[in-house]
Amino acid sequence: MDIRKFEIFLDTIDSGSLTKTAQALGYTQSAISHTINSLESEFNLQLLTRSRAGVSLTSEGRALLPYIRNTVTSFQEFRNKVAEIHNLDYGSIRIGTFTSTAVHWLPGILSSFRDLYPSIQFEVKYGNYAEIAEWILQGRIDCGFTIAPEISGIRHVPLKKDRFLVIYPPGHPLSLLKKINPSDVANYPYILVIEGDDPIIRNFFTDNDIHLNIQYRVVDDYAAVAMVESGLGITVTPELFFYRLAFNVDHRALNTPFRRQLAISYKDHFTVSPVVTRFIAHVQNWAADNAYPFDE
Repeated sequence: MDIRKFEIFLDTIDSGSLTKTAQALGYTQSAISHTINSLESEFNLQLLTRSRAGVSLTSEGRALLPYIRNTVTSFQEFRNKVAEIHNLDYGSIRIGTFTSTAVHWLPGILSSFRDLYPSIQFEVKYGNYAEIAEWILQGRIDCGFTIAPEISGIRHVPLKKDRFLVIYPPGHPLSLLKKINPSDVANYPYILVIEGDDPIIRNFFTDNDIHLNIQYRVVDDYAAVAMVESGLGITVTPELFFYRLAFNVDHRALNTPFRRQLAISYKDHFTVSPVVTRFIAHVQNWAADNAYPFDE
């Protein structure tokens, strides 16, 4: 069934004339007549009586008129809802995030986006870098914060480049150095944060042939910094994680040009919904304007 036939039928009833309907819609009279005939043939019913005075409903047409109007009204509501979705007045977004973006970025991003589009709903999943990438590929989330590794099937929108910070207790020998080089970290007991299947910090030291003196392994970044505060060792964290943390520890940037590339990512070769497309653009703009400044 073509809903347009119902709409033309109602326009014809309301105008009372095939000619007036044709003029109003920009069609020929024969085209309007053909549409009405096609509708009647489809249901094997005569709906209109034609005369020189115009058109009028048959008894069958009169009986079906309320249902036709309801159908057209319901379909219009459906089209309005589709328009709302495309205009971002309605929809939902599934987001993947890891600790530092969840703590320092996500609240501001979600709040500012909801100010613009208050009907949008969010589902937030927390995981490590590898888990978020897998969720994107599986379609379990619409987009996620990643560190932009080269993963087939995932497209990245760059946001910020993040330094590594060395975290150590006050008065630690590292504080006497003008620069803390990656090799210096290996000289002291190290607290390793287990990062999952794609450990960016551990890989950095491995790639530079630096063997850390790992004394403790923990799964939580905050636990690692608390252990540093207690004098159990030192650790290295991304700058975004450590931003504004209230611990009695000292920190310095690790002397390396290497940076962690933060990104908002989504599945490549996949039709992303309009609401997700606008959210990704919002994240990119927010990060440019509101993310903490990096001291190079």
